[in-house]
Amino acid sequence: VVGALVFAVEVLALSYIGKVLGKLPSVRDSSEHLRSAISETLQLAILFGSLMAANTMGGGLGILIVGGLYLLNEAMGRVVVRMAAAPAAVLVGGVL
Repeated sequence: VVGALVFAVEVLALSYIGKVLGKLPSVRDSSEHLRSAISETLQLAILFGSLMAANTMGGGLGILIVGGLYLLNEAMGRVVVRMAAAPAAVLVGGVL
């Protein structure tokens, strides 16, 4: 019972602290930068994971196909969403 009470007080205090910090413009800007950095990191991780999968499937030729398809997508103005471009390129490379 005491643990549940402490947990409830902690959740309510964090909610209040979040509201107070959300009013500060520097904290809002920092949170936006953090969100975009996390998104970019995830995109890079997916790209490198796709390149590693292509290397396992087809060696240097697999990397060439997947990397080329990814770069072609970027050059064409991102026809496929950037997060899905590398895994889609791996599927195409696997079929080829």
